[in-house]
Amino acid sequence: MENTEDEGDLATISHDKDLLYNLHEGGFARLRFIQEAMKALDRGQYGECVRCGNDINEKRLLAVPWATLCLRCQEETEMELTSSRLVQAGLEEETDL
Repeated sequence: MENTEDEGDLATISHDKDLLYNLHEGGFARLRFIQEAMKALDRGQYGECVRCGNDINEKRLLAVPWATLCLRCQEETEMELTSSRLVQAGLEEETDL
């Protein structure tokens, strides 16, 4: 039996497999976030920022019901992660915050 797949077909198959894997992993991650939100609801802590303790804005919770950080803390966390990645990549000097 002759293999009729060319390099383009193989690249497409590889891309599709990667895409499906990432979608699968993302779905499980979202499920974990939702389960954690449900636990917070059971504890009476749903809508409370786990970093600063302030209430998470209702609009944010409507958009992202599994949010555990208020918008300010989410933005700070993302900036810290970005800065950390730049330091690790050698693109930025490490500074004490």
